Amino acid sequence: MASGQDVQADEAFKREVGDRLRSARRSAKISVSEMAERLSVQPSTVYAYERGQNLAPFPVLIAYAAHTRRSVDDFAPPQPPNGVFIIEAAPSVPLQPMSNAELVGLLEQAVDEVSRRLP
Repeated sequence: MASGQDVQADEAFKREVGDRLRSARRSAKISVSEMAERLSVQPSTVYAYERGQNLAPFPVLIAYAAHTRRSVDDFAPPQPPNGVFIIEAAPSVPLQPMSNAELVGLLEQAVDEVSRRLP
């Protein structure tokens, strides 16, 4: 079970990521409705990510980076709450811990691939 400090750190982490997503979207002059359409989600989902109510999954971070012409690194606070990011590669693959640097490298490659496909 998570301690009170872990829960507070997780909440602060989600808020920080959300703040960064909102700032990037606003700087790119993209409305919440337009971002929701680009992500194929409801506007309430975008609000939840940007308010830190829900942590945006990595594919969403990649999409935000591509649509706002930012680096995925722009959305990652310097250190996650427990020191490592946990990503799920695929439903059949077990969770795998990654350092911040490893994650940023992997996500940068994905953003480059998505960016090449944008008009």
